[in-house]
Amino acid sequence: MSERAWLIEVFRLHYQEQLSQNRIAKQLGLPRSTVNSCFQRATRAGVRWPVNELTLERTLYPGKKRSRSSASPPLQASITAVPSKPKRRGRRPNFPQAFKLALVKQSMQPGVSTARLAREHGINDNLLFNWRNLYKQGRLGPPLPAEPCLLPVELEDVPSPPPITEADKTPPSDVAECELVLPGGTLRLRGALSPALLSMLIRELKGACR
Repeated sequence: MSERAWLIEVFRLHYQEQLSQNRIAKQLGLPRSTVNSCFQRATRAGVRWPVNELTLERTLYPGKKRSRSSASPPLQASITAVPSKPKRRGRRPNFPQAFKLALVKQSMQPGVSTARLAREHGINDNLLFNWRNLYKQGRLGPPLPAEPCLLPVELEDVPSPPPITEADKTPPSDVAECELVLPGGTLRLRGALSPALLSMLIRELKGACR
């Protein structure tokens, strides 16, 4: 391949095929330094693509001898280079709502490290912290109920009541007591006497006196 041919091919592969300098060097079998030097010369000389072969060679290598038949005033390129397409930024993944809620609830369990949980699921820990804040604000689902508040409790020693003695079992002296001596035996009554019981006793006494 002649020098003029590979020069124009280098620029064609770069501007039309959008190939990098490394790939151009491999494809044409040229040293990478040669390809890099070619583009540096083109930048300093203000070469714009597309350009014809003769003008490109004369502009990049003005010190080289040229035959009289091909000698002519250098032509100045007037067409601007085709701008390369800007790389699109990758779209941010859209995680399902159920996935977010599951991770948030799991991160709020006692003893769970939020940063470690995020790394285990292949997401940034700041993203998981953001989901937690949204969840607490009710913007990611129903918020968690408020944590129960424990009230302090104080225990006091209460003295036990004294044991009941036989003296306590004795009925008080003002309790009514009635004793009847009958032919068949003695009848003792203690406690409150109802009117019906008193009437029955009076009838029995009257009967005993006859």
